[in-house]
Amino acid sequence: MSQVLDVIPSPLYLVGLFKIQDLNRLFAAPPETEECKPHFHDPFHESAMEYTRIHPPFSCHHNESGLTRVERGATLIVNSTLVTSLKATLINCSYQAIYRLSENSYDFSAPQVFEDEVKIRLVTDGVRVRCYLKNATSQIQLYENVHYIMTEKPEIEKKLQQRMLRRQQRSTSDTEKYRTGKAIPSYMNVLIVGIDSVSRFNMIRTMNRTRRFLLTRLHAVDFAHYNKIGLNTFPNLLPVMTGKKPHVDTGKQYIDKQGFRFLWQDFEDEGYRTMFAEDTTFMNIFRFAQRGFAGQPTHYYSRIVEMAKERSSQLFTNKEACFKGTPSDELMLDNMAEFARLYRHKPYFGFQWLTRTTHDDMNGGSRVDGYYEKFLSQLLEENLLNNTLLAFVSDHGIRCAGYRSTPIGR
Repeated sequence: MSQVLDVIPSPLYLVGLFKIQDLNRLFAAPPETEECKPHFHDPFHESAMEYTRIHPPFSCHHNESGLTRVERGATLIVNSTLVTSLKATLINCSYQAIYRLSENSYDFSAPQVFEDEVKIRLVTDGVRVRCYLKNATSQIQLYENVHYIMTEKPEIEKKLQQRMLRRQQRSTSDTEKYRTGKAIPSYMNVLIVGIDSVSRFNMIRTMNRTRRFLLTRLHAVDFAHYNKIGLNTFPNLLPVMTGKKPHVDTGKQYIDKQGFRFLWQDFEDEGYRTMFAEDTTFMNIFRFAQRGFAGQPTHYYSRIVEMAKERSSQLFTNKEACFKGTPSDELMLDNMAEFARLYRHKPYFGFQWLTRTTHDDMNGGSRVDGYYEKFLSQLLEENLLNNTLLAFVSDHGIRCAGYRSTPIGR
């Protein structure tokens, strides 16, 4: 854990100057000056607690929520026990890969019938599954679901292996060791987990389990003195991901056609697999007064899968908090964990931003607190955080409602 982080590309280059044990010193609170003197408040001030409620986790129920599931990232399985309980012996299931055509359109591959289980070998980020109840003359659709798929993409792997080999070519022997897998590559993975509209104080009040796990089990550095740049998500995240000021052409142009170089591109150039995922298609970071991305921004990109889920509106329940009987936040976190599992021995950069639960509810974090704690616990127990920089971040606090008129909510 004392390895020097010498391969993290800019704008994270400052981290590369220090060893892991020096991070607390690197990110320590700056000395107070008259020009910059932070104000300390009690997060449990009575004016804040008037608006604070701790809610139970989402209650998600669906009769056929478990008819199909995905295991090990890409193995699609039919729940035969549930089929038996439904007394439906003649069920015909098929899956279709979801393919990106553009930022706002997608298509499906031809249906492929399967029975008990199948390994998805198509290059896709997700599949749509439909199951039909057959009789002598017709078939009736019994079930539909959309699953994320996490599997290696051969063409991308070929390109990235070539880049990694070029990095490793310090000597012939080092190259041979890397090629045969006998050397430990000098890289550090990056996982950025973002949750919308949760201030530091609000996390202390509503997501105590997650915060306690970060601080006590993962020994995270608490950024107590850092603040936002702009009002909403876009001006706060664009500088983080590009190093540029949040000034763009507001004429609804593609964000990747305006000269920005995104952080994940730097990592891709270093041979990293990249992932960018958001849980909605209508409140996206880079679609604020923009058109999103002309090209697919990362190797794994959630947008078309989320579009397919949202256009099957009957699959969402409990005001879109649940998808086919599972909390939406939990599904997204599980997919990120699968990404980390898939590339546990290869360099990767993952960035996930969840909005659905917390954007309009200052107490929404309390509903998903347990999911985040579980997610972090899984990463730790499976050693998926080894050689990994994990950042748990938000963009700003709640932007409306009566809380904003309180002494610490202004």
